[in-house]
Amino acid sequence: QNLTFLLNISKDLPDHLSVILFGYILPNLFVLTIITNLLIVVVLSQTHMRTPTNLVLLAMAISDLLTLLIPSPWYIYLFTFGHHHESIYPVTTCYTFHWMYEVLPALFHTYSIWLTLLLATQRYIYVCHFSLARRWCTIPQVIRAMLILLLLSILHQSTRFFDRIFLPVKYILDGKIFHGCEYYSSEWVIEYLGEDFYYIYYYGFRIVFVHTGPCILLVWLNHRLFKALRQTRRTRKRLLNGWKENVTQIPTTMVANPTTMMSMNIVEAIESTIANRKQLRSTTNSSSSTTSKLSQTSFKLDANQ
Repeated sequence: QNLTFLLNISKDLPDHLSVILFGYILPNLFVLTIITNLLIVVVLSQTHMRTPTNLVLLAMAISDLLTLLIPSPWYIYLFTFGHHHESIYPVTTCYTFHWMYEVLPALFHTYSIWLTLLLATQRYIYVCHFSLARRWCTIPQVIRAMLILLLLSILHQSTRFFDRIFLPVKYILDGKIFHGCEYYSSEWVIEYLGEDFYYIYYYGFRIVFVHTGPCILLVWLNHRLFKALRQTRRTRKRLLNGWKENVTQIPTTMVANPTTMMSMNIVEAIESTIANRKQLRSTTNSSSSTTSKLSQTSFKLDANQ
């Protein structure tokens, strides 16, 4: 009997490699990644951590967490517990396996990649176009962008929920009767699009817009960001050198220690105030002596008369 379309995970992967990789190594990575992402979610979900950048990081942590958490029961059941040789049955279990093992992880993985691109774009705007950051890098704008990316991710994977049909089947193997599910492409895929066109379009879209395209954009954005930071560093160094040339007469300790300069300015202000007061007192005393002499002269003139 032809069992080409029988849903059995052991047909897709070599037994000795799949058990070691998915049965023993991957569960440990699951635990480590889940704990790490949970800690990130707990920290970034606090009220005082609510910033546009942290919102994107929080969404990325949740998306990565779901990417691993959703298929992990199947990895543990099939490979850790040694059921990878068995056929998956009944039909509802086959649909659940298809959605949890393939569709939903791909959805959240796509969303996580696009969030990474959003974060890189946000960082580029902050550094290279700071005047636009107040308009485009606000919390409402970031939330709107994340919702749009989530909607696009769902639309991209929406056909994968309905592109297969599973039918119950009985088959004989080594003289024993087994139950399983056989799967075929849905009627709408065959009649309206064709299997070749549908799967070429789906995987071609993933290659261009999920893997290759975002990778190229990330490299370009990071290059522009690095170039802008290097230019800023050069400008800062040039301005700092010009400032040092203008203050060559100031002792080095004063340049290196702003507190010393502030203290000396305060001392100079106090000394100037004291000097002004002394000058004012001397002026007052001289005025008083002049007035006294004039009074005595006037008195002598009156006596002579």
